[in-house]
Amino acid sequence: KIPAENIFVSPDYDKDKPLSVAILPFENLTREKEAPDLLQRLFYNNFSSLAYRDVELGYINAKLKDFNPKNIFETIDPTKTGKLLDSDALILGRITKFETYYAGVYSSITVAAELKMIDVETQRVLWSIKHEQVQRSGGIPTSVIGAIITAASSALDLSRYHIITTINKLCQSAVETIPPSANLKGKSFPKITNLVHNGMNRFLGKGERLEVGVEGTAGLNATFTIEPQGVTVQMQEKTPGTYIGSYIVRPKDSISDGGIVVLLSDSWNNVCRW
Repeated sequence: KIPAENIFVSPDYDKDKPLSVAILPFENLTREKEAPDLLQRLFYNNFSSLAYRDVELGYINAKLKDFNPKNIFETIDPTKTGKLLDSDALILGRITKFETYYAGVYSSITVAAELKMIDVETQRVLWSIKHEQVQRSGGIPTSVIGAIITAASSALDLSRYHIITTINKLCQSAVETIPPSANLKGKSFPKITNLVHNGMNRFLGKGERLEVGVEGTAGLNATFTIEPQGVTVQMQEKTPGTYIGSYIVRPKDSISDGGIVVLLSDSWNNVCRW
């Protein structure tokens, strides 16, 4: 649980609630070079469950090609950057701690970060948080999704899997403290908590099966798309909140550097995108 003194939500948040939010590149105060990119992407994924119009990361990073996040809290011009990205608010962040310990199959990972949301026009802080996530793990999860990870274990660096899982949990805890957007339709919004597939760090040839698994809100509709190919596959809910889908590689399929995008949607047409 995050201590109350580490969370701030503006008393006027409901009045000043933004509709669109851009998540900027994160400052890195650690030696782990990959950490800020992972934090930005995983926070973006989790933030999508709040129904804000989130500005696509590809668009943000292209617009801010020469952006240096060093001392981002002190040097950012929220109004100038917000107008450039056509957003009502910005989320800034810095990773303050990244520690790992491995002993055989046992691992201990600690990640700490500070994040804040700033209104573009008023430059006021709408929300902020400081949080440290510690995760200790001994292996692969024994679940439906765990079977996909096991099938891909020859290509999967388990230490990296546990790092991603730890950062993801930090992001989940942080996002849970942010009020939902006024864009929300219905009583709640679809939520995705985990996404895995067996195609990471390797090539799949003709006739091989790409398997994708997602954990999230139960009883909804889930699909995954292979980008940039644009092929969309319907996923099946195997157990409540666990969705599985697969795609068999065809002879003419050719992607040298692709990605998996999952959409989880409800009857109100609310869509969570990972």
